[in-house]
Amino acid sequence: MIIVLTIAFILLYTYGLFRWHKLVAWRLSSKVSKTIKYVHYLTLFVALTIGFTYSQFGIGLRGQWTTRIFVIITILTGVFFSFVTDKIVINKLEKVYFKAFSLLPTVTGVILCIPFLGVVIVCSLLGRLIEPSYKIYFNDDHLRIQSSFSGVLAPPRVDIYTKDALFEKHIYRPDFYSNDFDSIAVHYDIDSTRIIVYGLPKEEYEQKIISIDKQK
Repeated sequence: MIIVLTIAFILLYTYGLFRWHKLVAWRLSSKVSKTIKYVHYLTLFVALTIGFTYSQFGIGLRGQWTTRIFVIITILTGVFFSFVTDKIVINKLEKVYFKAFSLLPTVTGVILCIPFLGVVIVCSLLGRLIEPSYKIYFNDDHLRIQSSFSGVLAPPRVDIYTKDALFEKHIYRPDFYSNDFDSIAVHYDIDSTRIIVYGLPKEEYEQKIISIDKQK
């Protein structure tokens, strides 16, 4: 049933996409259209830059939702640009770009039609986008410890971030999962920060101590 509905959505959306310009004459003004275009490019640049710095160095913008907001704005402005904006504000190359971007729902629908694997891929990507953390164990101006969504087939992982004024850095992901322990305590010592994990199943509730550099 889900596959049938997905196929119906793909056909209706794709048909509507290519018929929209003939069926609907209303468009936003050129000024607003230009603003949307520049916002799209700006958020795309920020999202790609942060994606690179995070993948290479573990560094991203501070806050769980900050980068995700840029990604969501990029997706929404890209998908709906061709539907509501004045095409006078874009050149031929941009017209192809935004038309291709507007096909993202169609591509997503096609992936969903792949038995089992498609649902896993789409739900995993969507989960990473809309669920920054499953649970936050500790959070202050210097440190955040959270369990992070890692896919529909895997339990949440534990991630440790250090924070400064504008950025945060992913510094550690232990080899256990969020459902493997009971609680976490943090102690700021003179020369280091100790993260004590209680309730690990090894040897009847063994505790684990994670030591990291001093957080200023």
